[in-house]
Amino acid sequence: MKHLPFKKSITLSPKSSKLLSSFEGVNKSFFSISLTHEIPDPYLIASGIQWLRQYTPKNGLLIGDSLFAKTLVIQEGLTLIDAAQEAETQTSVLLRRVHSISNGNCSVLRSEALLSTTHAKRSRARFKQFFQDNSLFSQVIKKGAEEFCKRQERNGHLALPLKEAVELSCDYLIDEVVMYELLAQNDWLVEAHIGKELPVLQMFMDGDFPGISPALEKRKYIELKIKHHKARGNS
Repeated sequence: MKHLPFKKSITLSPKSSKLLSSFEGVNKSFFSISLTHEIPDPYLIASGIQWLRQYTPKNGLLIGDSLFAKTLVIQEGLTLIDAAQEAETQTSVLLRRVHSISNGNCSVLRSEALLSTTHAKRSRARFKQFFQDNSLFSQVIKKGAEEFCKRQERNGHLALPLKEAVELSCDYLIDEVVMYELLAQNDWLVEAHIGKELPVLQMFMDGDFPGISPALEKRKYIELKIKHHKARGNS
């Protein structure tokens, strides 16, 4: 890793310190980021990847490009095709910036590629049926979707009718569940992310849906925080 002039870096949240044992016997871990209208700070991403290299020989960077496209449909009313193109542009710019300041092996994991496989389509159908059959799973998905869409509405960022936006947001959350199951099935068992875990994924790890997805039950989530550094004066 090149010397990085970090103004911000990654640190563990206090409650995640006890979870460092999650890395024992694990070969793969990944740092995940959420795309927004502003391209994420590449130095912060490089810091996250660097942090993971302390613990596992193989590291990944998860980018929710196709998930961001659905967010753009909800927030800006773009067609899914136009939203996917915008997400692709942002992802390409971000990866160029990250690669320009870091070195070493890091697998790039993109939701678009993960969710386009035949296995993902079968998994999505299974979880959509589970959404219909299990009231607890349905409730937590709908609650997350409604809270997100109402927050966008309050902030003036909702471009679709609320009901339509909530339905698309439910699809988004089910896609996330599918994506994380696929990752866990391929031994990407430890995720590090800035912020809290999605409630529905935490419920799988807590055993609230026994037997539905053994892979999701084995996942571990490391909550990270941003550490701000004071600027150094010239001397």
